[in-house]
Amino acid sequence: AAGVHPARVAGHWQDGEDARQAAPWLVRAGDAAVGTLRFADAHGFYTRAEAVFVEAGDAGGAAGVRRTLNALAKRAEEAAS
Repeated sequence: AAGVHPARVAGHWQDGEDARQAAPWLVRAGDAAVGTLRFADAHGFYTRAEAVFVEAGDAGGAAGVRRTLNALAKRAEEAAS
């Protein structure tokens, strides 16, 4: 998947109905968005990842993404003040 955006890879896994493979790629897409300061996009990717982890029955993965979403929200609040 070198050179391909992680969201695109996630989409292929989702199209193939393999949530367990798609979720980590959505997290990577969120991380990539944060790395380029696209926080709204990151929020969207992380939110989708959380839903996919839940769909896959991975409570730990979903909890990890919720922590990331909370940290992202805190970062946004701090930037706004």
